[in-house]
Amino acid sequence: KPRRDVAAEITNLIIEKLEAGVLPWSRPWGLTGAGGRPLRHCGTPYTGINNLYLWAIGDACGYSARTWMTYRQAEELGGQVRRGEHGSHSVYFSSFSKTETDRVTGEEANKSVRFLRSYTVFNVDQIDGLPVYYYPVSAPPEPRIESVHRAAIDGF
Repeated sequence: KPRRDVAAEITNLIIEKLEAGVLPWSRPWGLTGAGGRPLRHCGTPYTGINNLYLWAIGDACGYSARTWMTYRQAEELGGQVRRGEHGSHSVYFSSFSKTETDRVTGEEANKSVRFLRSYTVFNVDQIDGLPVYYYPVSAPPEPRIESVHRAAIDGF
């Protein structure tokens, strides 16, 4: 079975969005619902490529929540992923140093090892039974208030 190329899958989704005229990192000024950066189950914002990717997935699937978690995290919080739901990828990239000894010379050298891990995460909208604070509260769109400096802006 060929290895899955998670980096290529994420890149392809972003390219697909760009070709469709959608900037995955661009958000409208008037957001309703939760809005904002994707969050881990503990409330920490995602960083790097996970921001773009999970935003794109959330928009494509129409999720109103911005929180994502693994199946195990959902279970630990008393939730259950709905049958038939499909998860999305979250990637973790890091590196560490490792000391290796050359078998021939006996010299020690530090080697940097980089790795990429992929986790399957689910949006809160795909999970039932979580504590109520995970689910966004539906709110009607707020009316846009024009700036008191509108005339000066238009004059400029």
